[in-house]
Amino acid sequence: MSDPVLIFQEEAAEHLENLESALLELEQHPQDERQINVAFRAMHTIKGAAGMVGYDHLSYFTHHLETLFENVRNGSLALDQELINLVLECRDQIEGLLTRDNPSVESMTISETLIVRLTAAMPDNVSSQWDSGCATATADSETVMERIYRIDLSPNLTSFQDGFDLLPVVRELQSLGPCFVSGYLDKDFATDTFDPENCYLSLTVLLTTSQGGEALDDVFIFVQDDWRIEITDINYDEAYRLGQLFVQQGVTSAEELENSLSAKCLAEKDLTRPGAAEPEVVERTLATQNHILEQQRQVQSEPEKSIKVSQRKLDQLMDQVGELVILQARLDRFATELADEQIESLAEELTRLSSNLRETTFDIRMLPIGSTFGRFRRLVRDLAKDLNKEVVLETSGAETELDKVVIDKLADPLVHLLRNSLDHGIESPESRQAAGKPRKGTIRLDASHQQGQIVVTISDDGAGINSERVFSRAVERGLISASQNLSHAEIYQLILEPGFSTAETISDVSGRGVGMDVVKNSIESLQGRIYIDSSQGRGTVVRIMLPMTLAIIDGLMVQVSDDYYVLPLSTVEECIETLSSQVSLRDGGRLVQHRDQLVSCVRLREWFDIPGKQPAIEQTVVVRIGDDILGITVDDVVGHFQTVIKNLGKLYEDVEGVMGATIMGSGGIAMIIDVAALVGNTSGSSADIA
Repeated sequence: MSDPVLIFQEEAAEHLENLESALLELEQHPQDERQINVAFRAMHTIKGAAGMVGYDHLSYFTHHLETLFENVRNGSLALDQELINLVLECRDQIEGLLTRDNPSVESMTISETLIVRLTAAMPDNVSSQWDSGCATATADSETVMERIYRIDLSPNLTSFQDGFDLLPVVRELQSLGPCFVSGYLDKDFATDTFDPENCYLSLTVLLTTSQGGEALDDVFIFVQDDWRIEITDINYDEAYRLGQLFVQQGVTSAEELENSLSAKCLAEKDLTRPGAAEPEVVERTLATQNHILEQQRQVQSEPEKSIKVSQRKLDQLMDQVGELVILQARLDRFATELADEQIESLAEELTRLSSNLRETTFDIRMLPIGSTFGRFRRLVRDLAKDLNKEVVLETSGAETELDKVVIDKLADPLVHLLRNSLDHGIESPESRQAAGKPRKGTIRLDASHQQGQIVVTISDDGAGINSERVFSRAVERGLISASQNLSHAEIYQLILEPGFSTAETISDVSGRGVGMDVVKNSIESLQGRIYIDSSQGRGTVVRIMLPMTLAIIDGLMVQVSDDYYVLPLSTVEECIETLSSQVSLRDGGRLVQHRDQLVSCVRLREWFDIPGKQPAIEQTVVVRIGDDILGITVDDVVGHFQTVIKNLGKLYEDVEGVMGATIMGSGGIAMIIDVAALVGNTSGSSADIA
């Protein structure tokens, strides 16, 4: 059974995100009608839903904000910076009120204080209407065209048991405009067998309103997944044809129809009153009307419906898919060994089905990374004000999709990096102006797909990083020797070391280098890598490379002696033959000729110290991470393998070059190679950022 309160809290949280996003847009474009409507709908929906689930104080508090935005919509009130700041405070108060239906006295006192401030911000001619909650539009305001909606409601059988009732929904509809409600019992209802705890009632509502379809959607937001709800938008001519159908069926008279149409109201009597018509006749009439409007409904595209699923259930689904993939690998091996055509056919069919199921499960888990980007706009705005800086956050690639698990774990590192850019990257407006820069600094947050990976880039046009200062501080701390010759990219990577900082004083907000090792560890726990580049006086670029998912990947299985390894297929470019007579250098690396260039290579046999006879002709798999290319030399290439990633225990989690393990069809274990770690260890250019 669904918990109505939990559903309300989840939906209200989404509406608060929409409100915050709208307010931040309105801060730049105060006359944006679309964003004003978004803010109004968010407050209207939270107010109505809060009353339905018993959050009376929250409904009372949000009512005032709804009235405020109603006045902004009709032109009685203009949004300015001070009012937006106040509404953001109210938004935070609503977030706190969502936690309990009976708030504390202190919390209610805060609400009343905010209401007083809202009242003071309103013009006299508007604040006088405050208590009524319905401001009158000015005489010269634009008249909104009224439309008629026909709404068919059929609650599910257990609606009463789930805590939902028809009456609050009807009251919400009545608040949108004049409406007529007719009800009828389900055809399966029987007086001698019915259960009084079940709902057998259905409604047909004819509503005249100027609020629009989105206001109707808000009314049904908490029951749309469980109830059958059909909303039909009709004009007066089509309404007249519906009335003619009622006359033909004997439900109403021509005189009553004419009186109703002159009042712009379809009906003012109960269509199911005794003696007028049987409920079945009304149902047939409505079905006929549906047929008349079928052409119109076909023109209008129906929005895709969605449901909420808990993260736990998604994880369980992915685990089951992973077990299915392992079973499929076992069946493939079994079919190959037996050489039985029927078993091979079944194995091929299972492979097709498991692949489709895997892709579908991936699609369910994938979310646009923009859902994370949205929360950072408020962070940048508030911190910029606290630091007396002028900063704008620009984002791109918000539609880039990433596994929800990765998105959730990526939020904290991004917050830390953005705070660093604000505190120690972007200069004060006066300093920027003196340096010939615009007073307002820019931070960019970008996401994109590259070679099967997600690349998230945080860049700013601030002061940049002083590489000489970083180098000298690293020498002081004993991280490197003064005689070492490091590239700029290698120097910048030093700030990711534990406890490293170039700041003379510790900032309350952040410090570039303070806690950056935590960011690095968080990214590496997601099997990702972080690279830093900077130009002093021009800005800093931080690039994060992440896998799209941490569950199942396509891999290339390779063999070294009797051991098997898997390389992520998204990193593989091609395979070439090389001679084992080539001697590796002391650090385990060597160079091979590939497409008119020399490519660094590493032998897995030497990297993991694997015993056994080395073949005369080896296979070298050429992989790419970003702009860096590496050859990984093995004894043999086995082929494509769907890889279910299993985490290693604490004993092996720090082994360099290994990101996890997988179970093969034979029941044996194959290690999954951390290609990024090998590239970073053997290629000095892997940290360069274009």
